[in-house]
Amino acid sequence: MAQTFEETVLEPTNVSAEPFYLSAEFWVGMAFVLAVAVLLKPACKGVYSFLSKRRESVIHQINEAQNLRDDAQVLLAKYERKNVDLKDETFQISSRAEGRIEHLRNEQRAALKRKTKIKMQEAENDIKMSISRTRNEIYQTVLKRTDSLVSAYMTKVSDSAEHAALIDESIDRILKIITTKK
Repeated sequence: MAQTFEETVLEPTNVSAEPFYLSAEFWVGMAFVLAVAVLLKPACKGVYSFLSKRRESVIHQINEAQNLRDDAQVLLAKYERKNVDLKDETFQISSRAEGRIEHLRNEQRAALKRKTKIKMQEAENDIKMSISRTRNEIYQTVLKRTDSLVSAYMTKVSDSAEHAALIDESIDRILKIITTKK
């Protein structure tokens, strides 16, 4: 017949009246615990030393990483300063170059103005000389033509009174032409 849970649990057990430390099961359990404790002590020392070494290694790596971070920050600051210095230097070089370019432009403008002024004076002188030459040629041509006309007319007219009047009239016309052209 099967016993129920209540019967099994509530049923009094045969408990001997001897103390617990006299039973073999107690001593086997104690021996097991002592054996495990004795065997675990060197293992615990090994695990402890491994964990200590690992801890020191991690601490060393952390310190090394912090040192590297500090070095990187120092280098970053150094390169940022260099970058700022280079920007300032490039700005100064650029400013000097722009000033030099402006100075050269001004010099070239002034030289071009001087050359243009000289060329204009040369052109004006050439024009004045051409005008003078042309006037002289016209005067010479007018004089020659007048002389030839007067001579031809004089040969036709033989009267000396008319001749003198014509000469006086020609001289007056020539003088008028000369005075109006100057």
